[in-house]
Amino acid sequence: MDNYAVSFDNAKLTIEGVGHIKKSANKSSNIQKATLFVMDKTSKVECKPILLIDTDDVKASHANALGEISEESLFYLQSRGIELDRARKMIVLGYFKKFSNDICYKEVKEEVESYIEEVIKSV
Repeated sequence: MDNYAVSFDNAKLTIEGVGHIKKSANKSSNIQKATLFVMDKTSKVECKPILLIDTDDVKASHANALGEISEESLFYLQSRGIELDRARKMIVLGYFKKFSNDICYKEVKEEVESYIEEVIKSV
């Protein structure tokens, strides 16, 4: 389970991922990852990974990365003539591109990418 989120404009976001490995599911794997950007000081993000494991001999893990866009990344783009607002949008778009590249169905991928671009305009 991979979760991606960008929080801005006084948003409050909670991601609660539940992975359940039942007793009869030996040798199963459950990996949860969350990568979350907070774009302003008024937004809040909370991530609650939950692993329910009813058997032994499984592989299960969770990892979260939460933060703001690095000042170094913004400085790098600005030093190449890109305005701050545009630099922030480019970084967020690149962040979501990784997610959208995994979508197999062309129509769904185009719809998701269009939606992402619309949301980024308001960041």
